Amino acid sequence: FRLSKFQKPLEALFKKQLKLFPTHGVMAHHYLILGVIEFDRGNLALSRQNFLEALRIRKETEHYPKGEADAIFGLAICDLTLGKTKAALRRGVKAIKINPSIFSRGVF
Repeated sequence: FRLSKFQKPLEALFKKQLKLFPTHGVMAHHYLILGVIEFDRGNLALSRQNFLEALRIRKETEHYPKGEADAIFGLAICDLTLGKTKAALRRGVKAIKINPSIFSRGVF
């Protein structure tokens, strides 16, 4: 992940939209990007929280499997960073089963 110079403006925009449209399906992508931003900052707890919210919205509102795979992949990276190798592997395999092209894209 690396969003560098776009981090602060994106974060401000997404947080504003999340307040205005909290249940809209597109918000799942915003939570996904916020998860990446917090991961970059080293805030794994908040990163995981954002990825989990993205996953919840994808499952409950959008029913968009590729988006679910992105959120699961983000959680797997957090798990790996925390040293939770088995959880990371389990989630990584799940993400690949849902969307086999997730690793070839290289981005969310």
